[in-house]
Amino acid sequence: MNFDITNIRNLTIQKRFRQIPISDVDFYNLATEQATLMVEGRPQNWYMNGFMQFTGVIKRVDKDDNKPIWRVHSEGAGCILRDTTLETDKIYKNEPINTMLTALLPSGWALDISQVTTIPKLWYHITPGSALSHLSNIVRLAKLEWEVDQTVINNGASYGNYIFRVSSHLGSTTPTTYYVNNTNCYQLTQKQNQDKVFTAIQAVGSSPESAKMTSIITADCPFTQFSTLTTNESYLTSSITATATIIPVADASWYFPPGLIAIDAEYINIISKTATTLLTTTASRGYGGTTAAVHSINSDVLNLHEFRFSPDITFPNAGIIVGSESFSYQYKASGRVYGNIGRNIKGITVSATPAYAHHTGALVRVISDPTYHIPSATSYASLNGLKQTTIDAMGAIDQDGVDLKASIILTKTATSQKYGSLISTDTDVWKQVTLGDRILVTQAATWISSTTTFASHLSDGSTHSITVPCKIKATAEVIDTRIVGITWNQYKPLSIEYGDVDMFILDDFANAEKAYNTAINRNSNTIPAMVCAVDTNDPSCIQIPINGQLMWAKKV
Repeated sequence: MNFDITNIRNLTIQKRFRQIPISDVDFYNLATEQATLMVEGRPQNWYMNGFMQFTGVIKRVDKDDNKPIWRVHSEGAGCILRDTTLETDKIYKNEPINTMLTALLPSGWALDISQVTTIPKLWYHITPGSALSHLSNIVRLAKLEWEVDQTVINNGASYGNYIFRVSSHLGSTTPTTYYVNNTNCYQLTQKQNQDKVFTAIQAVGSSPESAKMTSIITADCPFTQFSTLTTNESYLTSSITATATIIPVADASWYFPPGLIAIDAEYINIISKTATTLLTTTASRGYGGTTAAVHSINSDVLNLHEFRFSPDITFPNAGIIVGSESFSYQYKASGRVYGNIGRNIKGITVSATPAYAHHTGALVRVISDPTYHIPSATSYASLNGLKQTTIDAMGAIDQDGVDLKASIILTKTATSQKYGSLISTDTDVWKQVTLGDRILVTQAATWISSTTTFASHLSDGSTHSITVPCKIKATAEVIDTRIVGITWNQYKPLSIEYGDVDMFILDDFANAEKAYNTAINRNSNTIPAMVCAVDTNDPSCIQIPINGQLMWAKKV
């Protein structure tokens, strides 16, 4: 149904990154046929200037019987996903995210992931709950971005399927507009909030497989010493005996024979491999003084020979940290460490932290002392203080998955980001502006009061100086940022919010209470607090404020 613009008043559309957009409008003097459409649950679309400004569902209608006005509040089509309760319970092991996303979408919805060059793979457990929570979480773990759209037919005459669109970067990757205060925008604000800075993230597992797992990832080294694991440790696809020489794994791509692996407490020397098997000899079982043993299906196959990562960073000889596991190595080269990887394999203590399987995408970092995790002097933990918060590691099926959620949040919260808002002077109220667009923002250059000194050289060789007041032009800082919020209003100029896209998180910090409750259910006392100090001899001992006093507590 199309409406004449004279029937519409006070139309407002608001969009925010990773949130469901909303629309509010007053309809006046509607015909009987039009009035019958003003009911909850019906589609509500706004197609303007040749693009889909809003696609959603009517959620509330207020009608004053004494006035011919229908006040209609609608939510974006993402609310359909939010209100869709899943009964699915399925574990995905190293599978492409498009497989999971398609399984989560309701009938009639389409997935558009065409803008993603390489489809990431994840280890993930879909449990009963909100479809949107899982969709948003999976996209976030894959370090991608999402939006909901709808197919437009015949220039807005009708509409087709809803589309869940995933891309590596919503909006333009090059600056679309250079906003200068009092030139092409006004009421430009610039803010920084130190309260939003967290240099340590504690993730708490919430799926059945990770229910007893926690991970604390700290910004204990500069981000220039952060890298990403490109190798993937696999698992047994069937049980093996203590004398087996063919070891079946889901994927042998990231093992590099000859070299050692570990299954449970046994070292095995691998001689060669196929796509899905690792080959050894009877004499190479129980290697290095360990005992050959029976191993069950799904047991992790840990790599003790080589790890690869990107981008390349310089590692010290002390060792590296992958996720929350530290280990040593014998050699290093561009983008890899190899030879006698030292890990804590169930009783064979080589490293201070227990060994567990790691997957592609895990955070790799280096600090001067990986044994005690003492932050380096130039790390954000040292510069901004050690401030910790707790999040829910939704969908994680192992320790590496819990690490991954913590590390993704850490890279967005460890520094203080500049953000703010502005009002555009563009006369086109309904101009197409896209969430995620890169923009440049600056305050107008201003003249500020200063002084200058003039010096005169006299004939007797002396110097005479005089200082006088003057004005100098100060050039404001230019912020390279992204659009994270847009408000269109029928009678007002376009309003824009800018900043880091992770300022608006649908399912992370909103679930902090769930993480606390999870810890409490494990008979742990959970208190959200800022970490004020860490014992250098025992990093598990931290000092936090309780009831106005600083007290030492033990992390468990």
